[in-house]
Amino acid sequence: MRNFSSSGSSASTKGELTIDVLHQRVWLWDGAEPAAHGWHLLVRRELGARADLKYSLSNAAADTPVLRLAPMQGQRFWVERTFQDGKSHAGLDH
Repeated sequence: MRNFSSSGSSASTKGELTIDVLHQRVWLWDGAEPAAHGWHLLVRRELGARADLKYSLSNAAADTPVLRLAPMQGQRFWVERTFQDGKSHAGLDH
């Protein structure tokens, strides 16, 4: 596997956040469809933080740059949290 290469920084609720992102195009086949599909594999780590790695797959267009994909991966937490809070308010959190 390649080394982490893309670095970026952005403002966060805890101050400036510096990350490294590993990006690789991968092909996945579920065995049911006639052909494999191309995905973006993103592995993200925060510099200076715990050794946690965050993994995700994206079906964005093949030419989508990693500098566009990485911020979207970081926003995923807030999207999931919004759905979780909405379900809780609607009484669907059992």
